[in-house]
Amino acid sequence: MGVVVNERLDEGRVVFESPTLLLQEHFISIDLIGRRLRRPRGWRDRPRGSGL
Repeated sequence: MGVVVNERLDEGRVVFESPTLLLQEHFISIDLIGRRLRRPRGWRDRPRGSGL
């Protein structure tokens, strides 16, 4: 499962099986998306007014 992103149309779709991609499309695995979302927040991502 993952997402197919079309860079020319600036849109994407969720897929449940390995897709056949067009030249302008890229597949992003749900595993990569999940790891990205669980990454700890850095100092640049902190809300305003919290620390230095």
